[in-house]
Amino acid sequence: MDGLALSLLFASLTWGGPGEGTECLLAVRAQRSGHLLTDVAVAVAGSASVALLKPDLRRALARDARLSNVLENFAHPVRQLQRGTRRDQDSFWVNNVGHPGLFALEALYLKQRGYSSGAAFLFTQVHSVVWEFVIEGSAFEPSGKDLLADAAGAAAGIWILRPVAARATQRVAAGRGRFWDHALRWLDPVAAVAGRGGRARAQLALRPLVGRGRLGLEAHGAF
Repeated sequence: MDGLALSLLFASLTWGGPGEGTECLLAVRAQRSGHLLTDVAVAVAGSASVALLKPDLRRALARDARLSNVLENFAHPVRQLQRGTRRDQDSFWVNNVGHPGLFALEALYLKQRGYSSGAAFLFTQVHSVVWEFVIEGSAFEPSGKDLLADAAGAAAGIWILRPVAARATQRVAAGRGRFWDHALRWLDPVAAVAGRGGRARAQLALRPLVGRGRLGLEAHGAF
């Protein structure tokens, strides 16, 4: 359902850059659809990894996941968010470091892929809502704390970390960089790994692995 929800939304919407007046346009050009579906697949794989790697969440999903819980979240979002926010007692490292950090990283990845700032932010927020209302939400109520942390992380990645890192990278490339510029450029780790100042687009290829005794996804990336 995670992939389906993201696919349906982003297959029909694109967000223009500053020169286009940030206008939502229907019917994404065909040549961008594969690019988009790859990024949706990456988001789905990331969500699946978190769900599998957190033992408490894995047990909760196995024990309590119900479609009726998801429907209830969307039927009464305010009430469910209030309940979920009160219930959320995750540690500081999960709520205030993990959530914003992961969504900042996703936003930086999307920017490196060539998304406009608006499109990258929209993508991360749809992912956040799907995670809270559908994935975790199938077992318990969505957390308002997590939604705010995800939004703050993505916004910081796009409008603070990436510009600061880009300016530091430019100073280093021009031979005017101070020692702190070498550290600041890692505020955008995706562009730093690419080594191109964030100008080139990351390339990612995915191939399903299906066969006797194996089921998974093989990824090949070039940054």
